[in-house]
Amino acid sequence: MSACGMLFFDCRPQLTIATAAVLFHRFYMRHSLKDHHHYGMAATCLFLGCKLEETLIKLHDLIIVCYQKAQKREDTLQEDSKEYLRWKDNILYGESILLEKVCFDLYFAHPYPLLIEYRRRLELPPDISRKAWSILNDSYRSPVCLIHRPAVIAAMSIHLALSMDNIELPLFDGEKWYEHIEVDLGDIEDASIEMAETLMAAVAKDQ
Repeated sequence: MSACGMLFFDCRPQLTIATAAVLFHRFYMRHSLKDHHHYGMAATCLFLGCKLEETLIKLHDLIIVCYQKAQKREDTLQEDSKEYLRWKDNILYGESILLEKVCFDLYFAHPYPLLIEYRRRLELPPDISRKAWSILNDSYRSPVCLIHRPAVIAAMSIHLALSMDNIELPLFDGEKWYEHIEVDLGDIEDASIEMAETLMAAVAKDQ
């Protein structure tokens, strides 16, 4: 995620980051971290994600940023250096491995458009909308994005945002908000539990 921020600056094509994250989780559902180092595969997923979402990023820039994040340093690499060529080979070779392991299934339905639609239909306050969007971004840190449908993940983000501020939305023509957008409450709660565990683990790691 931090490498994405350095590459895209304030623009951050969200679908590109999301697609890369899904590829990453799908790959490690089938393979151990012991077999494929996560830095190299993360760079490969981001490289392929940029292609799929038509985000124009030079391979050279991707290599430099991923190297800096992996090594926790700010110096650059010369294109003829062994380290640069190693990163380049790992990304290009890793792309073929990644495509094979995800069975060339490159269709991705992300929850962002649904969250935008739900925000409009439910007339969410701006602060709740921002929190829901942030939670949705964080959901890609875990396999939640693989387990649940996009509609459930979008609704989960709203549910957690409302819970954080202890806000209850009014009825919509006699329906609860989740009934109004036709998402099962049980599914929302299941996804919320999994997401809450991810958020708590991230907070504990930062402390």
